[in-house]
Amino acid sequence: MIIIKQVFALAMILGVAYATAIPAPVPVEGDSLVERHAVGASELQKRQCSSNGCTCAVGTAGGIYCGSCSQVTSLGTGGNYDDVFQCNASGGCCDYGHRTSCTQSGTPCG
Repeated sequence: MIIIKQVFALAMILGVAYATAIPAPVPVEGDSLVERHAVGASELQKRQCSSNGCTCAVGTAGGIYCGSCSQVTSLGTGGNYDDVFQCNASGGCCDYGHRTSCTQSGTPCG
Protein backbone atom coordinates (compact mmCIF):
# COMPACT_ATOMS: atom_id res chain seq x y z
CA MET A 1 0.00 0.00 0.00
CA ILE A 2 2.87 2.37 0.78
CA ILE A 3 4.42 1.70 -2.64
CA ILE A 4 1.16 2.64 -4.37
CA LYS A 5 1.04 5.94 -2.45
CA GLN A 6 4.68 6.68 -3.33
CA VAL A 7 4.11 5.93 -7.04
CA PHE A 8 0.98 8.08 -7.03
CA ALA A 9 2.85 10.95 -5.33
CA LEU A 10 5.73 10.67 -7.80
CA ALA A 11 3.28 10.70 -10.72
CA MET A 12 1.63 13.85 -9.34
CA ILE A 13 4.98 15.62 -8.92
CA LEU A 14 6.15 14.69 -12.41
CA GLY A 15 2.78 15.68 -13.89
CA VAL A 16 3.00 19.14 -12.34
CA ALA A 17 6.63 19.56 -13.38
CA TYR A 18 5.88 18.76 -17.02
CA ALA A 19 2.68 20.80 -17.10
CA THR A 20 4.28 24.09 -16.10
CA ALA A 21 4.88 26.66 -18.80
CA ILE A 22 8.44 27.31 -19.86
CA PRO A 23 8.97 31.01 -20.50
CA ALA A 24 10.24 32.09 -23.88
CA PRO A 25 13.80 33.40 -23.96
CA VAL A 26 14.16 37.12 -23.53
CA PRO A 27 15.08 38.68 -26.88
CA VAL A 28 18.55 40.13 -27.11
CA GLU A 29 18.82 43.71 -28.31
CA GLY A 30 19.17 43.77 -32.08
CA ASP A 31 17.69 40.27 -32.45
CA SER A 32 13.98 40.94 -32.92
CA LEU A 33 12.27 40.04 -36.18
CA VAL A 34 11.24 43.66 -36.68
CA GLU A 35 14.81 44.87 -36.40
CA ARG A 36 16.22 42.08 -38.58
CA HIS A 37 13.64 42.40 -41.37
CA ALA A 38 12.76 46.09 -41.31
CA VAL A 39 13.34 47.89 -44.58
CA GLY A 40 14.55 51.43 -44.28
CA ALA A 41 13.45 54.15 -46.65
CA SER A 42 16.94 54.21 -48.13
CA GLU A 43 16.55 50.55 -49.18
CA LEU A 44 13.26 51.06 -51.05
CA GLN A 45 13.45 51.51 -54.78
CA LYS A 46 11.35 54.10 -56.57
CA ARG A 47 9.12 52.77 -59.31
CA GLN A 48 9.12 54.36 -62.72
CA CYS A 49 5.73 55.67 -63.78
CA SER A 50 5.72 55.07 -67.53
CA SER A 51 3.64 57.09 -69.95
CA ASN A 52 2.12 54.25 -71.96
CA GLY A 53 -0.84 56.13 -73.48
CA CYS A 54 -3.25 55.38 -70.65
CA THR A 55 -5.95 57.94 -69.91
CA CYS A 56 -8.13 58.87 -66.97
CA ALA A 57 -11.52 60.53 -66.85
CA VAL A 58 -11.23 64.33 -67.06
CA GLY A 59 -11.99 65.85 -63.65
CA THR A 60 -10.70 62.84 -61.73
CA ALA A 61 -9.03 63.85 -58.48
CA GLY A 62 -5.28 63.37 -58.77
CA GLY A 63 -4.20 60.11 -57.19
CA ILE A 64 -3.44 56.43 -57.51
CA TYR A 65 -6.03 54.12 -59.10
CA CYS A 66 -6.12 50.46 -60.11
CA GLY A 67 -6.75 49.68 -63.77
CA SER A 68 -10.17 48.25 -62.91
CA CYS A 69 -11.35 51.56 -61.40
CA SER A 70 -13.78 53.66 -63.41
CA GLN A 71 -11.40 56.64 -63.22
CA VAL A 72 -8.95 54.85 -65.56
CA THR A 73 -10.63 55.03 -68.98
CA SER A 74 -7.84 53.44 -71.06
CA LEU A 75 -5.06 51.11 -69.89
CA GLY A 76 -2.66 52.14 -72.65
CA THR A 77 0.00 49.95 -74.27
CA GLY A 78 0.92 47.03 -72.01
CA GLY A 79 -1.35 48.20 -69.19
CA ASN A 80 -3.38 45.68 -67.18
CA TYR A 81 -6.32 45.83 -64.81
CA ASP A 82 -4.00 44.80 -61.95
CA ASP A 83 -1.62 47.71 -62.62
CA VAL A 84 -1.69 50.89 -60.56
CA PHE A 85 -2.04 54.20 -62.42
CA GLN A 86 -1.35 57.80 -61.46
CA CYS A 87 -4.16 60.08 -62.70
CA ASN A 88 -4.50 63.85 -62.81
CA ALA A 89 -7.53 66.12 -63.21
CA SER A 90 -6.87 66.85 -66.90
CA GLY A 91 -7.05 63.15 -67.84
CA GLY A 92 -3.30 62.55 -67.80
CA CYS A 93 -2.05 59.17 -66.71
CA CYS A 94 1.01 57.01 -66.19
CA ASP A 95 1.40 53.32 -65.26
CA TYR A 96 3.45 52.13 -62.24
CA GLY A 97 2.92 48.46 -63.10
CA HIS A 98 1.52 45.53 -61.13
CA ARG A 99 0.05 46.04 -57.65
CA THR A 100 -1.10 43.02 -55.63
CA SER A 101 -4.03 44.86 -54.03
CA CYS A 102 -5.41 45.59 -57.52
CA THR A 103 -5.98 41.86 -58.04
CA GLN A 104 -8.19 41.52 -54.96
CA SER A 105 -11.90 42.21 -54.67
CA GLY A 106 -12.64 45.69 -53.37
CA THR A 107 -9.58 47.17 -55.07
CA PRO A 108 -8.50 50.62 -53.95
CA CYS A 109 -10.01 53.22 -56.26
CA GLY A 110 -8.52 56.48 -55.08
